[in-house]
Amino acid sequence: MASRYLIDTMIFIDHLKAVPRATEWLLSLKTHEAAISVITLAEFLTGIPVEEEDISSLLLADFEC
Repeated sequence: MASRYLIDTMIFIDHLKAVPRATEWLLSLKTHEAAISVITLAEFLTGIPVEEEDISSLLLADFEC
């Protein structure tokens, strides 16, 4: 099944900033319903503090790139 959404970096940033609507939306997604682009992957991981890299990588691993 093809992905329905291409998630922008800002959704992940808002999720980490505890913006309720971003978190709720991410949690509402079903498996394979959304994907991320290589650009989103690079943007997101570039701005993450070193101590948060592992948890951030796990978050992104749930989405096809």
